[in-house]
Amino acid sequence: MKIKRKNLVTLFIIIGILILAGIIIYFQAKPGAGVSPQIAACIGKHSIMYSQTGCHYCKQQKELFGNSVQYLNITECDINSAPCTKLGIQATPTWIINGTWYVGVQPIEKLQNLTGCY
Repeated sequence: MKIKRKNLVTLFIIIGILILAGIIIYFQAKPGAGVSPQIAACIGKHSIMYSQTGCHYCKQQKELFGNSVQYLNITECDINSAPCTKLGIQATPTWIINGTWYVGVQPIEKLQNLTGCY
């Protein structure tokens, strides 16, 4: 009987840990939770993000901003059409900030540092 009770306690502890881990993951993965419209608008004012429909990484980048994504300066383009070909952009997302290109998903903190938006 003691073995069954010990196994049952162990099972409840494991289930509790899994529930707690799920809650933590859910709240950490919530897109754009900490990005204010003011910060997004400032980043948008000082940068251009080139994006492409169907681009998984572009979607991931936009999700970091949550509802504040509307304040960014985003140019949707196809890699094989203007304005991307005119600029030579070969991958998306590509951020242009102060004349420097940053390819790939960029953390919000890095974008804030690069644009001076706090």
